[in-house]
Amino acid sequence: MRKRNPWKKLLSNVKSTASVKKNRRTVRSDGTVPPLPKDFVQTRVEIDEIFLEQLFGKQNGRCYYFPEIKLDPMLLFIPKHPMAISADRLVSKVTEDGGHYSEDNVVLTTRFTNFGRCSYDGDFEVEVVKVIRESILKPNATSNLL
Repeated sequence: MRKRNPWKKLLSNVKSTASVKKNRRTVRSDGTVPPLPKDFVQTRVEIDEIFLEQLFGKQNGRCYYFPEIKLDPMLLFIPKHPMAISADRLVSKVTEDGGHYSEDNVVLTTRFTNFGRCSYDGDFEVEVVKVIRESILKPNATSNLL
């Protein structure tokens, strides 16, 4: 039986995400594809599966934002599993100088955390992570998010 490599799978996910803007654009009703904005910068992937595995060890196998959560690399093989590992960019706005998948800009988290972070316009670490962590550690505390 062939052993699956979760770090290769995670890198594949990263590469797929990085190519989204360039390759998945809306096709107009006349069949044409609008040009990319003049300031468009393609997200670069400057990491490999060895780095991802080492980062997992450096984070002690735990979520960067919620260290109470132990990450399971094998959940990557369950499609759309919210607790699967996700590589998150600390700075997500891509410019020529930053925002890429680089060793100094990537942390490991869960899919649900990464999705929440990229879809929330506020200060995720202060307004969401802090409240969730306090709610976990102090279950009777009231949330100021609601």
